[in-house]
Amino acid sequence: MPAPPFVLQFDVAGEQQILRGFSRFGGAFSDLRPAWEEIVPLYREAEQAQFAGAGVGPAGAWQPLSAAYQERKGRLYPGQPIMVAQGGLRASLTGKTQDTIEDLGKMDFRLGTKVKHGIFHQSLAPRGTLPRRPVIDISDETKREMVRKVQGHLVREAGRSLRLGGGGF
Repeated sequence: MPAPPFVLQFDVAGEQQILRGFSRFGGAFSDLRPAWEEIVPLYREAEQAQFAGAGVGPAGAWQPLSAAYQERKGRLYPGQPIMVAQGGLRASLTGKTQDTIEDLGKMDFRLGTKVKHGIFHQSLAPRGTLPRRPVIDISDETKREMVRKVQGHLVREAGRSLRLGGGGF
């Protein structure tokens, strides 16, 4: 009986971003950290673009600030762009800080932020006055590149397994 397919699933705050099955590679791998390490820079680049462009992902441009909050933010955090006050959220998603989540396990990974207010902007939950401004909003092109990175790793490992006499697929 063939092994079930390997499935790559990438969710952000409960919203599925990637779901891709690799039927030829089911059950044959025990450590995908090298693939995850290739995905991290793509993720960081996507986050840098998202903040630099004030929402450039598939969800579209971030809604402007209300006039009242824009005036307040201008006094408290002069010159800071939308979604940036002190910069902790942006820094944790575009680099590596004490608030960065980067857990690369053998068969799964987590990337994100510990900054509490990030989820309020990301969430699909019903909202009052705070508009949704997803900070993690990865383009289809970047998602395809992430899948290619994982697929490339699986192909290399399958070839290595065959060369070492580890069986076939």
